[in-house]
Amino acid sequence: MATVMYAALSRVRVGSIARFSNAFRAAFKNIEANLANEAESFLYEAFLDKRKPELDAFPEYLVDIYRESINAALQDYAITLTKELERATGTPIGGLRRVQKRVTKASIDIVSSRPGWKVNVTISGKSPKVSYEAPSLDEVWSLISNQDWSRVRRRGVPRNGRNLLRELGFELNRACFREVPLHSKYLPAARSGLMQSHKVITGSLVRGSSLAGLQEIQIPTLTGVVTDFLGEVLELDPSVQSSQGFEEGAKELERDVLQGDIHLVGDALGNTEVLYETPAGFFPVGRTSSMVSELAPVVLYLRHVLRKGDLLIFEEPEAHLHPATQIVLAKNVAKLVNQGLIIALTTHSEFFLQQLNNAIVASSMDEQLAMEMGIEPDVRLKASRVSAYLFEPSTTGTIVTRPPVDPLEGIPESSFGLIAEQLYNQNVDLERQLDAPL
Repeated sequence: MATVMYAALSRVRVGSIARFSNAFRAAFKNIEANLANEAESFLYEAFLDKRKPELDAFPEYLVDIYRESINAALQDYAITLTKELERATGTPIGGLRRVQKRVTKASIDIVSSRPGWKVNVTISGKSPKVSYEAPSLDEVWSLISNQDWSRVRRRGVPRNGRNLLRELGFELNRACFREVPLHSKYLPAARSGLMQSHKVITGSLVRGSSLAGLQEIQIPTLTGVVTDFLGEVLELDPSVQSSQGFEEGAKELERDVLQGDIHLVGDALGNTEVLYETPAGFFPVGRTSSMVSELAPVVLYLRHVLRKGDLLIFEEPEAHLHPATQIVLAKNVAKLVNQGLIIALTTHSEFFLQQLNNAIVASSMDEQLAMEMGIEPDVRLKASRVSAYLFEPSTTGTIVTRPPVDPLEGIPESSFGLIAEQLYNQNVDLERQLDAPL
């Protein structure tokens, strides 16, 4: 599910402007030259007014151009979504269906609520069926605020009429995909292994690429989320930092968990290496513990990659971490959410979940009282900012439910609590047997 989410969101903002631009050019070519000049003149006059005009004031043919452009951009996104699903999962689209005795059908819906649009991918054979429901242009136009209009005017007024038309089109496109995060990044579950072997993997690929066409070479198959992660790490620039307020989170992990510093160093050839610094010296991440190599990419992403408004998909943050370390990381996650980072995480950890619950419950308490109980103000997490999903296996597949997040209780821990109770009862039974007379 995390991979599907990444496939659906990671390329939307990157490709949406190009998709809209292509669609706009195609639609604009179909109108007569005199109408094109009239449209440019109309919009130039509209841009001189500080107030956003009503859509009813636009010439009908111009409204049709923008409506066709948005429809075409959304259709193109729906088509490219299937390719991105294959790339992200490393699997042909037909292989994403559940394997059972009978042939199953898979259906994926990507839904935007404001503005309302929907993309559907249905997989019933080797070739997927793609459909979409476009938003109303009136609804998209209503989402452009006066502040947005001022920004478009500042960009567009000095330019010619055709550029003005395109600038407004870009703003409509941005409003259409307003619910999509600015950027989506993925931290896969196998971080420690990838960090300890990423130079070997990439080195093998580079060496093999020189033989392409000369002899048959075996290229290791990696999923798109893994190759994106490796590519992100390899392309990090030591001289560029995010400057989005996440540096403190990186420092906290280094100080409170790693008890050392993570460094990204580069040579004259542009090769980078991740080093772990302690009082004993500098060590390549490949020679460190799994805990260090697990958290090193988290530190690097906070320091060099992530920006406010981004989505970070974080698989199993508790992997290879001591329970005490999991608690520190959970607090860090709460702080990052409060600082404007969107985080989707998967977890099997009762400790991690309980700390998040404590952060949620503390938000309903007096700030000073919460601090006395060890919950700092920036760790408190409002229940309205958290959504939870429970995945449970069944005879027909995995059932996903959305339990309510209660401000006074947090996220329900039904399955974790049941296992803890079973272990406790077993321990009590064992003690009774030991204490029983022979």
